[in-house]
Order: sequence, then structure tokens, then C-alpha cells
Amino acid sequence: MVDRHRLEYDHGGEAVTAPIIATERLQLRPHHLDDLPNMFSMWSDPDIVEHISGVPSTLRETWLRMLQYTGHWQHMGFGYWAIERNSDKRYIGEIGFANFRRGLSPTLLDIPEAGWCIARPYQRAGYATEALTAALDWADRVAYLDRSVCLIAPDNWISISLADTLGFRFTEEISNSGKDFLVFIREGPSVSGA
Repeated sequence: MVDRHRLEYDHGGEAVTAPIIATERLQLRPHHLDDLPNMFSMWSDPDIVEHISGVPSTLRETWLRMLQYTGHWQHMGFGYWAIERNSDKRYIGEIGFANFRRGLSPTLLDIPEAGWCIARPYQRAGYATEALTAALDWADRVAYLDRSVCLIAPDNWISISLADTLGFRFTEEISNSGKDFLVFIREGPSVSGA
């Protein structure tokens, strides 16, 4: 169980991987080594990273991202899933929760950060909404996360709309690594009383 205050995961030393979550059209699953080419294609796309880092990822950076996702599951008990489309078993993006230790304000330091990214050919089909709904349901029912936060660029209207639709509420604007972000927080049922 996730300790809501320290965000550490007690798993008795056993390896922890992302659970598989099935939705109507998608499967959220652990990343596989053979996802790397598709991940690299997505994260090196300038249009994809425009609202995130602004800088396309190198193959090495993408590899380290994949290792970071695995490490999150092992040490934190939550992390990122690869999103696979049921119809053709294609990797179409990723979604999940992380604690990137960005050095943000103390109020945000230990709140799991929700994030999502859908590769360009698969955007505007409702996949992000479907995947985020499933991930948040898992966070509420299984991980018992009190709250989650997401950082969204002010001009990323699609992600702002998705966050708002799924219960994230705007709290403040911050700067991180030279970029401005809007901070949205979502309270889980244990906090909101739902």
C-alpha cells in the first residue's frame, strides 16, 4: 500500500511491475524493451514535445525515460503504463503517475504527478480520455492515492480540457526549467469524500 505521506511502497523486496488494465479499446501494460523504437518516435517528434519540454528526446533520453518508468513501479508502487491498442496491439502512447522530484513548491513535492502522451497518428480518437479514466480509477481503488497533480503548458488546451473533464482543478501557475505551467490537482475519494 502506498504511504500517503512519504510515497514509498512496501513490497517486501519483491519486484513490482505495472499491473495490466484493460479498457474497451486499450490495454495499459508494463513497458517492454521492444517499445523503445515507438517511444523514441513519439518523444523525438517536435509536435509531441512542444507543450512538454519543447526539445525532442534523443534515443538515450528515451531509453532513460523507460528505465525511470520501471524504477517508479519498483520504488514507488506507481508509475507509467504503455498504452496498447486492442485492435492491433500497437503501442500508441503512455500514461501514469510519477514523482520526478522537480524541486517544486513543498506543497507539490510529494504528490504523484499524472501525465499522458499519445503518439500523433492516434490523437483525437478519445484514447487519452479512456486511458486516463482507467489510470485514475486504479489510483483511487488500488493505490489509494490521496491526490494527484498535473503540470500543463498554458497553451495546451486539449490537455487542460482533459484534466478539467476528469476532475483536476486549476490551483496556480508556476515556472519550471524555464517554462511556465498551470498546476491542476485532483483529490481522490479519501480526500474529496466521494
